[in-house]
Amino acid sequence: KKNIKEAGNGALKIWGDDVRIENASERNVFKAIGTAVELYFDNGSATSKKLETTATGVTVTGQLDLSSHLDMPDNAWIKLGTSDDLLITHDGGSSWIIDNGAGGLVIASDSFYIKNAAYNETGLSFIENGAVSLYYDNSKKLETTATGASVTGDISFSGDLLSSSGGNMDITHPTASQNIVFRTTPSGGSATERVRITHDGHLSFVSDLGR
Repeated sequence: KKNIKEAGNGALKIWGDDVRIENASERNVFKAIGTAVELYFDNGSATSKKLETTATGVTVTGQLDLSSHLDMPDNAWIKLGTSDDLLITHDGGSSWIIDNGAGGLVIASDSFYIKNAAYNETGLSFIENGAVSLYYDNSKKLETTATGASVTGDISFSGDLLSSSGGNMDITHPTASQNIVFRTTPSGGSATERVRITHDGHLSFVSDLGR
């Protein structure tokens, strides 16, 4: 082997508008042409450019493998797609995933969870061939089932409760000995029973008109 060594305290400089380092087969490994630097890989029959410096940064051809992580500042973007169809950024206050291309944003997994920043509370969960669940303060409130949905707690709604099929709407209680009670809650008051359907099939109305 032959070595070129700068043994002093200065720098080893090579001057030229077209500086190249070639392998034993006289194929390019390194180029410094004008203001650009290019790195090549010898695949056995020819060299292919893998990295090139540009006026805006660096262009990499092929796969980029990192042994650690990608560290970017606020307001920097990860852009994916020919027309920058998928964008990921953090603006210093919020994190953004923006799908501004054709088609939809698809997240595929056999189990999917949305959690809080501390990763100790679940807001939504999806299990393949199973339930989709919604939570409040890490407590499950709604869960889809094979026959519909199961709700834990009260249901509040401001619109009409309609049957999507146009047929009967069945309201059932899972425990045969329990009643179904409809209540109203006046502003600033407590819930008042208005209608009761007993477990043995009786219907009763309670009227409180202030008389």
